[in-house]
Amino acid sequence: MSVVGESLASATGVDSGSVVQRFVSAASSISLAAQPPNSMKVRRAFERWVKATTGVDPDPGLATAEGALAEVQTELLAAQKAAYANVEMVAAIEALLVALLGAPDHFVREQATVLLNVLYDGHDLQISDPLPVTVTTLDAPPPTISL
Repeated sequence: MSVVGESLASATGVDSGSVVQRFVSAASSISLAAQPPNSMKVRRAFERWVKATTGVDPDPGLATAEGALAEVQTELLAAQKAAYANVEMVAAIEALLVALLGAPDHFVREQATVLLNVLYDGHDLQISDPLPVTVTTLDAPPPTISL
């Protein structure tokens, strides 16, 4: 079991199977309530991603959370190219990413945030050409950007 799966299990005080079941049901209820998934492909993909990101019984092809998030990103970009035609897949991706905002792993939370921005903004600039982050104080001079 991965660190994420162990953290979830220890934080909730229940075994990892129950954690995944709770995660699936909570994430499913977020945006899939209005669109119950009829497609078995969507349901299988969603469950694979949940298991890989929690580290509980991951698919051998998605051995890590990074692998699952890479697959989610691929599906999200494909959905964008198809003008979000597969509403069930988009809803499953959104439910997963919203649920992952509470993951104990910093990488998983950061990637979920980026992919949610890609989903909501409708373009992939967050991935391909993100804006630089500048932290400043009120009394500091404004930063200069040299191109």
